Amino acid sequence: MNKNLTENDFEQDKTMGDWQKYKLNKTYVFWGRAFGKYPFIEETLELSIHKNNQFSGCIVPINDYLKWLNSDEFKNLLMNSFCEHINGYSDEKIAVKTLVANKWFDSLDLHRVLLTVGIKGKLSVNISCADNHNNGHILDIETFEDAISEISYDG
Repeated sequence: MNKNLTENDFEQDKTMGDWQKYKLNKTYVFWGRAFGKYPFIEETLELSIHKNNQFSGCIVPINDYLKWLNSDEFKNLLMNSFCEHINGYSDEKIAVKTLVANKWFDSLDLHRVLLTVGIKGKLSVNISCADNHNNGHILDIETFEDAISEISYDG
């Protein structure tokens, strides 16, 4: 179980317009995988905060959001949303029980997690990963507040 992150666990990366970018400078476990700064860890957990927000006022909501993203509630929401996505564009129909049986969630190969604190302090995340359903393509998962806003394949 991760401890809550603090401001000291991030280092400023770069400023892009109205956005301050940060990179994690310690190991953090997300979906059972280690993220962090160290050379043997390729995956990145990045943070982008709009200039209207003070970092110190964002850290508690960031920790709460990361806990939600790591919860069984989110895992179930993601599997249901993924099935709706696949069933909406493919003749192949898939059920959540099939994903569970195939350990789909546990097979996700995370590449990048970008957590954003928007202009009004609203949180969102973009997760890029590979899955065992559509090899050779990157699965992008986007959330806004407490909902999955988009699931798509890239490539």
